[in-house]
Amino acid sequence: MKNLIVLALVIFNFPGLFAQDIHYTNFEPTVFPDRIMISVSGNPATSRAISWRTVFEVTGSIGEIAVLDPSPVFENKVVTIIGTHSPWEEGSRKAGEHIKNSVTALVETHPVNQKKNIDSADDPAIWIHPLFPEKTVIFGTDKKGGMVAYNLKGEELNYFPTGNMNNCDLRYNVKLNADSLDVLAASNRSSHSLSLFRITANGILDSVHPRIITSHMLDEVYGLCMYQSRLTQKTYVFINSKAGEVEQWELFGVQNSLDARLVRSFQLNSQTEGMVADDDMGTIYIGKEAAGIWKFDAEPEGSTIGVFIENSSEQNPNIKYDIEGLAIYDSGNGEGFLVASSQGNYSYAVFERQKNNKYLGSFRITDGEIDGTEETDGIEITSIPLPGFPKGILAVQDGYNYDGRKKKSQNFKLISWEDVEVFFK
Repeated sequence: MKNLIVLALVIFNFPGLFAQDIHYTNFEPTVFPDRIMISVSGNPATSRAISWRTVFEVTGSIGEIAVLDPSPVFENKVVTIIGTHSPWEEGSRKAGEHIKNSVTALVETHPVNQKKNIDSADDPAIWIHPLFPEKTVIFGTDKKGGMVAYNLKGEELNYFPTGNMNNCDLRYNVKLNADSLDVLAASNRSSHSLSLFRITANGILDSVHPRIITSHMLDEVYGLCMYQSRLTQKTYVFINSKAGEVEQWELFGVQNSLDARLVRSFQLNSQTEGMVADDDMGTIYIGKEAAGIWKFDAEPEGSTIGVFIENSSEQNPNIKYDIEGLAIYDSGNGEGFLVASSQGNYSYAVFERQKNNKYLGSFRITDGEIDGTEETDGIEITSIPLPGFPKGILAVQDGYNYDGRKKKSQNFKLISWEDVEVFFK
């Protein structure tokens, strides 16, 4: 029998993995090893591998092993083994390194007010001030507490502790009896409901619904987008769940408030989140996280049979699941781009907006003066020229936000669409 078993030691860093939105107590990593696991490595008769997690700041590891015997000084026979350190997100970064198109962020927002290892920031929305473009506001969801408003410099303007908001979207000139207002909608996981806010100057959000608009879905609310029909001028909100349930709610006025009625629901066969509606085309795109992007009729009487967008699955070597945020860049005259977050390789896939949504290519957001983005959830785009962004903004959530090597809480990055467009003209 062999007297020595060699153990290969590897440290994995798991930022955010144990902070997912499922119902158990979250235990954050510390400088001390936890989640210790032993597994076979190589020849099972002679070797084992041990892995554990610690905080990102721990950059080295050692292990000690000795053959157990009755002697009280068996530790004198200890063999020290140097382990290796591998950040959890490294595999996903390597999966996208072959994608050569890259841009850098011009602005980043202040980090969300949550601990750095908490998965909190999720989905942005962009509100253009009707008179002063420089007063444009970037809204972002904090799925551990509310909504955040930022200016174009990334400075926090307001925080609204409205509940665990997952996804958000907005539309202008939503009818409220004889009046109209700009409305932001958000999926509220605290109350399993749809939250509606009036948007006013300087990014102020005021709740505008008199009751809790509770979803009928069995699983908790998750993804969300809005749609304004060119046929009826009605405004709708789509919400979905991780179980693939989809609901369509019609907004309507009640005195000085908004309410919503459920007008359509249907079931998809896999987990969903990212959605975006193309108001001009009357369509909605829904991302099946592990099955690509699907296009549906956005009208409430429309078909619930979706059309698969070719090259939006992992059969495309530039895409790695999950499919997350979806957004549309409107170039006018029905043309433009559909953009999707390919979360598994830290990249973004670009498709034509028109016709059959031809795949055009992918790009990454890499380190510059501001750190790059990893594991993006929600994204949003505007084609309206804004100060510093002559062809509009791409706003994306950053799953791992760093200042140098120092990890910080999650935030949102702002990219000039002018920089992205050069790859897809």
